[in-house]
Amino acid sequence: MISESGETYLWYFPDGTPASVEASTSPDAEPTDGWGSSAMLWALVTGLAGVEDMGRGFDKIRLSPRWPAADVQDAQVRLMYESSGASVGYEYQCGANGIELKVVTPGCDAQCHIMLPVGVTDCSVKVDGVDTPSECVVVEASRYVDFAIQVSGEAQVSIR
Repeated sequence: MISESGETYLWYFPDGTPASVEASTSPDAEPTDGWGSSAMLWALVTGLAGVEDMGRGFDKIRLSPRWPAADVQDAQVRLMYESSGASVGYEYQCGANGIELKVVTPGCDAQCHIMLPVGVTDCSVKVDGVDTPSECVVVEASRYVDFAIQVSGEAQVSIR
């Protein structure tokens, strides 16, 4: 729907028609309501992209991308606090040989909780080519690998 119109709306009707002021069920609702859009952005950032600032200025993060749930093999994510310039980002690639994740940030401690593709039951993790302690965990019907890393500049994570 977004690619057809080049616009996004907070509310859509079941037939795919975007909401309008005239068709709204609430006199205060707007089709591009900022509060609702903020909630959708928060869901994208913390849910699918999986970046949560657990400290201040991304000095401690929880990194839990869930791209396999959306059948996405490649993603680039970059978040920044404009006022301070603090930022964190990553490049994600999932292929037949596993997951490659390049994390870029001036410095942070990251608790990683990486969703694994369907069918993967066991894995190992290397950070910058060094074996890293990890644990495979099951959350409902999904498998994840958990591990911790410290990033100063850039870290290359390989999950096999």
